[in-house]
Amino acid sequence: MRTFLSESRYNIALYIYDNRNQELQVASRRCDDRIIRKDRSWKPGFGHVGLTHLHKELKICPDITKSNELKITNPSDKRNYCSFISVPILTYNESNSDNECLGVLVLTSAQPEQFSLERDKDFLQNIASLIAVYLDVAIEIYTNHENNQSKN
Repeated sequence: MRTFLSESRYNIALYIYDNRNQELQVASRRCDDRIIRKDRSWKPGFGHVGLTHLHKELKICPDITKSNELKITNPSDKRNYCSFISVPILTYNESNSDNECLGVLVLTSAQPEQFSLERDKDFLQNIASLIAVYLDVAIEIYTNHENNQSKN
């Protein structure tokens, strides 16, 4: 396995599902300064972000140039995105086995084989769980605020 190199052009993004637009939108992103930010949104089922959201499961791709499922057509994307790991941010409700996917946490690299299930899965799923707790609280506060505003 290769080590994470500075030449790899990293990208870390948090996508949140917007119910009104029915798409995943970038809420926060940090990336290599050599990557031109596009902050694209994704519909459920499209791209690795949308597939992760739709299937509610972690997706990993060691080298997208060898993938049968995903293809990159934009030349700048081919330079910047080769390997990725995408983790769903799921609500947790003990009484409901069908938890809602609030968003997706994504890490990408311009180099192949930068991510490993053995090394990265547990850590990233724990981070996604912490984000889910935060989002649950934030959504509840926002909903209560909106309800109070509509009453006034």
